[in-house]
Amino acid sequence: MQATAAEGGTSMVFTYRDDDDQTITGADGRFRLKGSPRGRVTLRGIPKTFGDGVYMFLAVTKMIDGGTTVDVGDLPMIKKRLKDGEAAGELGLQFKVQPPDVALEDRKLEVSFIEPGGPAAKTAIEVGDVVTSVDGISVVGENAMQGYLMMNAPVGTTLALELARGTTVNVTLAAP
Repeated sequence: MQATAAEGGTSMVFTYRDDDDQTITGADGRFRLKGSPRGRVTLRGIPKTFGDGVYMFLAVTKMIDGGTTVDVGDLPMIKKRLKDGEAAGELGLQFKVQPPDVALEDRKLEVSFIEPGGPAAKTAIEVGDVVTSVDGISVVGENAMQGYLMMNAPVGTTLALELARGTTVNVTLAAP
């Protein structure tokens, strides 16, 4: 596990192992990072089973305040949808690039282009739509990067994209 200040600082703690293996998540899901920064903190982790190709990296931002021991709650470990060597399908759309100075809570997946004839063009998705969840997993604000992970799936996978305007659209990924 690794912890870095999410904004306005360089304080970081990264430990692969220590004497009592507290940075390694135990069977109960707990870990300890000694000297972690406070405030908005980005936690990153690598699953023990990373080499088996099942789970992706963990990256989530949490508010860490007070106390010497803080329960950050459940952290999402997203399963990889692609097997090694498998081609990713395409949605037929692009998202607006977020400037680096956009605050974490303001990050979003806003559609900037829809490829004519692509999978997204056959749905109700429009330029300017903001995707708020992929298959029920939030991809707004601090979770925006999870959207790219969730949409990286094999050809033929159908994704449920919830839009900020209150519509859910199903899109089946096409071959590149």
